[in-house]
Amino acid sequence: MLKSLPDKLYHYTGIHGLKGIIESQTLWATHYKYLNDAEEIMHFRQQLPDILRPVFKVIFSALTKEQQDRLEKRYSSIAKSVEEESKKCAMAIYKVAFSGNPPFAVPYITSFCSVDETDKHVADHGLLSQWRGYGAQGGYAIIFDTAELKQLLKEEGEKWAYSTIFVGDVVYSSATDEEMHDEFGDHIDAIQKSWEQVLQTGDHGVLGKTYSPFFACACRYKHRGFGEEREFRIVTIPTPRQVVQIANAKGETLLPEKPVSHFSRNGAAVPYLNLFEDITVSARKRLPIKRIIVGPHPEKEKRKTSVESLLKQHEIQAEVSVSEIPYLA
Repeated sequence: MLKSLPDKLYHYTGIHGLKGIIESQTLWATHYKYLNDAEEIMHFRQQLPDILRPVFKVIFSALTKEQQDRLEKRYSSIAKSVEEESKKCAMAIYKVAFSGNPPFAVPYITSFCSVDETDKHVADHGLLSQWRGYGAQGGYAIIFDTAELKQLLKEEGEKWAYSTIFVGDVVYSSATDEEMHDEFGDHIDAIQKSWEQVLQTGDHGVLGKTYSPFFACACRYKHRGFGEEREFRIVTIPTPRQVVQIANAKGETLLPEKPVSHFSRNGAAVPYLNLFEDITVSARKRLPIKRIIVGPHPEKEKRKTSVESLLKQHEIQAEVSVSEIPYLA
């Protein structure tokens, strides 16, 4: 479970992203399949059997001798049956969640980098690994106030139909057991308790209690190779259209369905959600932009001037600085 929020969040982008964010006063949440990790959301599938294994162990140990004999005949041992059934259950959970037609849930994610504020050089000048991603074109880091961004997210959740919506830091596959427990402990407990009840009673209705805990883990777990980014996320999962339609047919009142938009990337139409649309603009609010860092570039001072002009045009009070990291073509 996330213990505390960083004070500031860094969002790295190119000039088109910077201009779009400032002019629209919105952020895009991208469909999870189009993020920079080819196995996004899937990494937690490797951890799920470890979470389910203690549950199956307790349940199978309480079976009658005849039931245990049948398991041993099928799997060669009780220990093997616990191992295999835990894996099967994990696969089934992922299949139901993400592979249905339509899928049970489609997460959309907005990514940021958090920064250790004691590392003043990174806080002032950004991450070299992020700047390298923009190459000769150069990039920008938009720094947001986390608490104010979270308040906007609360308003977003009150305006549109979302199954779940939350913020959290990413936990990487290099995390120790202690770190996993610190971040996901409450979620893991909820998953285990619900599955234990299902296996004891056969009542699958209780699995509704695992929805939020499961997605809170799956959407915040990532391969260790991305660890330097110290990623922090906004995760939004719209209520499935069929659920909204069923509710409407019953005359129930639900919030309106969140519209899905698309942008072009490498010949593909990428789905995204336009977060805070009609909240920041119609209410004359502003995204909580506190500072913008102009990334390494031969003309970074000229770019600083242009960003200041853009902010002034849109009545945004934010500091603009330039990164001192040496430019690499």
